[in-house]
Amino acid sequence: MLASTTRRIWGSRPKLSVPFWIASTVLYATGFVAIFALINPVVYQFLQAAQAPQLVAIKLNLIRLPLICLVLFAFPFLLWNSLERALLLMKFATAVVIVVYIDDHLVLYEYVGYPKLAIFKIALFLRPIAVMALLWITFELHFRVKIGQQK
Repeated sequence: MLASTTRRIWGSRPKLSVPFWIASTVLYATGFVAIFALINPVVYQFLQAAQAPQLVAIKLNLIRLPLICLVLFAFPFLLWNSLERALLLMKFATAVVIVVYIDDHLVLYEYVGYPKLAIFKIALFLRPIAVMALLWITFELHFRVKIGQQK
């Protein structure tokens, strides 16, 4: 029963390229690292003695956390059901991530400081890679929808 269910689900998956699935894996890995960095109890122990810029950074990213969770949760369901809706979600997520990335680097750079913990260094290192992964996912979904591929 489990084997037949797995085979049915695997057979109904969207037929997308290997780079798409790699980009999706990178995106999810980055998302989970960011979520773990924000909800890690060690971070809150560290922040009790932290400076104001680090507190501002954590509070700002806690505001972004529900959006990250929503996109990571909704994307697989939309991808399996409708490429058009998955494309709309990815266009929205990509636009928001690019705006936030530019805003953080150009406007908030002087006011926001991240703790010098390894998890934050990893998350900040993966951030531009996740932007590129989002761009690839959106690019491929756009052309799959444009040529009319439904699944």
